[in-house]
Amino acid sequence: MDVDDPIAVDKNMELQSDVDLYPLWMDWVDVHGRYSIVFQANGGGFEGGVDTVDFVEQGYGTEIVPPIPAREGYTLVGWNPPISNKVVVRYDTIYSAQWELNTYRMTFNTNGGVGDMVLKLEFGRPLLPPTPTKTGSTFIGWEPEVPPTVPAKDMEFMAKWNQISYSIIYDMNGHGVVPVDAKTSYVSEDETYAPPQPENPVGYSFIGWEPSSIPSGSTGNVKFVA
Repeated sequence: MDVDDPIAVDKNMELQSDVDLYPLWMDWVDVHGRYSIVFQANGGGFEGGVDTVDFVEQGYGTEIVPPIPAREGYTLVGWNPPISNKVVVRYDTIYSAQWELNTYRMTFNTNGGVGDMVLKLEFGRPLLPPTPTKTGSTFIGWEPEVPPTVPAKDMEFMAKWNQISYSIIYDMNGHGVVPVDAKTSYVSEDETYAPPQPENPVGYSFIGWEPSSIPSGSTGNVKFVA
């Protein structure tokens, strides 16, 4: 018998003479067929920005190697339906990416003020920054600017301040003149300030100022009386 002209043999076949039998093999895929495999990014995207990838006519039992989608603010956690044993099953299948929403750390550093805060929030949620306070300063915003919603990364924001300048006036109480090196303003973060002593007017001795100084950390306008 010519092996190039095969015939099927079963157990009931009667043979008229001795025959050499040779097995002939068919490809597993040819026996079981090929199936359409589709991957959907489900809100994400694959390479090139596409949202669907088709594996057309992949053979039954062959390994499934899914493409890797990406989605801002999310982590890929699997496929629906699950990819069973990583091999093609006996029917056309659409796999949809499954995502988990990420959480990010938002740190608000008041930069010497009061109201430091660390928030752990999900991506895309409204981001409402605190309003800090600082003695002797006016809050003017955050650096960098706080976005309206939680971004897809951890971030730290630093408070920005304008120092308030307070005035200093001198009352010589009818005698003498204000020293030329006397300060006329201060800010809260200045070191403690004590006014210089004026020259004694004729017939008087200078005994001090009231108040005697402006302690560091003070606020408000100050009047020194001789």
